[in-house]
Amino acid sequence: MASVLGQSPLVKTPADPPFKSDVTFEIDAKLDDKGTLTGKIQRSMRGDAEVILRAAFRQVPQTQWKDLVQQISYGSGFAGDVGEIVVSTPEDTDKPFQLSYSYTRQKYPDWANKRITPPSPLQAIAELKEDKAASADPVELGAPGEISSVSRVEMPSGYTPRLQPPVDIVRDFAEFHATYAFNGGVLTAEYRLVIKSHELPASRRDDYQTFVKSVNKNLQVYTDFESATASAAAPAPSPGPVVAAPNPESARLFQQAREAMQAGNFNGAIGLLEDAVKADPTNKDAWGSLGLLHFNLHQVAEGEAALRKAITLDPKDVRPYEVLAYYYTYSRRRQDAIAVWRELLKIEPENAGAHANLGTLLLDNKNYAEAIPELEAALKADPKRYGVELGLGRAYIGAHDTDKALVAFRRAVEAEPRPSTWNEFAWVLADSGQKLAEAKTYAEKAVTAEEAESATVRLDTLKTADLRRMETLAAYWDTLGWVYFRQEDLSRAANYVGAAWNLWQRADIGDHLVQIYEKQGRKPEAAHLHSMVLSMQDKPPSIRRLGPDEIKRFARTKQGETDLSQMRMVRVPRPAGVKQGSAEFFVLFAQSSKVEDVKFISGAGQLKPLAKQIAAAHYVAPVPEGSQARLVRRGILMCTGTAPRCDFV
Repeated sequence: MASVLGQSPLVKTPADPPFKSDVTFEIDAKLDDKGTLTGKIQRSMRGDAEVILRAAFRQVPQTQWKDLVQQISYGSGFAGDVGEIVVSTPEDTDKPFQLSYSYTRQKYPDWANKRITPPSPLQAIAELKEDKAASADPVELGAPGEISSVSRVEMPSGYTPRLQPPVDIVRDFAEFHATYAFNGGVLTAEYRLVIKSHELPASRRDDYQTFVKSVNKNLQVYTDFESATASAAAPAPSPGPVVAAPNPESARLFQQAREAMQAGNFNGAIGLLEDAVKADPTNKDAWGSLGLLHFNLHQVAEGEAALRKAITLDPKDVRPYEVLAYYYTYSRRRQDAIAVWRELLKIEPENAGAHANLGTLLLDNKNYAEAIPELEAALKADPKRYGVELGLGRAYIGAHDTDKALVAFRRAVEAEPRPSTWNEFAWVLADSGQKLAEAKTYAEKAVTAEEAESATVRLDTLKTADLRRMETLAAYWDTLGWVYFRQEDLSRAANYVGAAWNLWQRADIGDHLVQIYEKQGRKPEAAHLHSMVLSMQDKPPSIRRLGPDEIKRFARTKQGETDLSQMRMVRVPRPAGVKQGSAEFFVLFAQSSKVEDVKFISGAGQLKPLAKQIAAAHYVAPVPEGSQARLVRRGILMCTGTAPRCDFV
């Protein structure tokens, strides 16, 4: 059973209480008069939910994180499009796990009637099912802790709300608080649910049920708005549930399933949703959620069938189409995803997100002529989709229309003058071998800006963004190096792409360096590096294969694998008396591989003093010649057996 806080119950004994679990949400958004909600969602977690999400982000490649976050957002009750993903380091368990993303949802629920429920993951608490209500077992509340959410929604000008009164429901085992405010056109809603005990005796089941019903009643009310011209005497619409299912029993089961979904208890949620659709086969929201959960468990046929049922029940509801299309994209079933986006556009022809997604898929398939009208339609529906401008530029380059490509790119960099936009512009031009002088200008701007940001990095004030900047730096160095390669400036090309490869061992970066070495006549180095690239698991299909004579010395894949791991390893002297163990450290580098600082993160405390040996070790120069960038790396120190040295990877 899902607990009140939406955490999976633990196997508990009196000596083994559940872990404390805290989850916080912050939602900052703006609602326009057409009912489109745009903004940012941030969540911070400790406890069960944290463990689940850390594992998910470790298992999924970073290139697929947007699709993962899209599914997480759906599972948290936010039915809209996500973007601009920022995730804290999954392995950094010393701090709460944090996730933020931009959010867009069209036709926000019931704004057509000028009322909304504030966006929040707290929609309802699970009530006891009949068998549990009659059981003599204790009532499990789950992990003690707190789930809280603060939403700030900037409303359309000219509207004022009828605010709900504050709520304080306090019991000895749990409490719930809600407050509402409206200042400067912004509606603020704060919810706090605190669990104090992990279980209640069976004799207090009625207390639990009364508490749950009181909380749910206050979560399922709308805030009504009036325009300046509306009559103050107009009667307010009666509050209604967030999910209005035709059958009350089906609606109750659906709400319990949402609690289980938020806990990551997908199997339990599926059981509840199956009961919900049995109680009312027309509950389209339950069918839609059932499809999402089947996909999460890789039950593809069941997921497709459930979503198709939801579409049959309400062909004009775009959410099942979106879930189906995102799953197909995530699973690399591009043709299926393309077909679903086309279906959605038949019922909602001006859906900017659908046009953008369809255009991007067609672009990835190199169907440039088909991608262009879709991307243009996305921009017509939403001119502020500057990322679509970049895609449109790529499509025009692919269609050999350089003039229109430059117009699109220049609009994008004018609207979004930041390093990521400059780098994308430079890369597409360099990769196509066109307008190399302009590509060099923008690539240099991106590198200069990112290096300047990295120069401020300090280990005592290290942030997640500083760690992510390392991959960004490598990508920008690779772009600038590729521009130099296209310009036949091979020395500078090797300088930047070599630094990028040392910083981030990506197959495409390694392949670029192989091509540079080949053109420089450094055949043995090219062959050696190529064997390492071929040993990588994530190499794209575009990676070239050299002839057998050129890789004769390194023909065995194991050799490439070994050399790849060795390039990330340094030997550290092992002082007398240091026992076996491992520990993690941050290392801050400056130009010419100089170590500026070392910081112990976690692990065997006896290894903490080895920070001096780590600082004194010899490292391959990771910074391009002339660069003022600072680099921060995370390494694992391993001391095994009785060897006189430890390995720092």
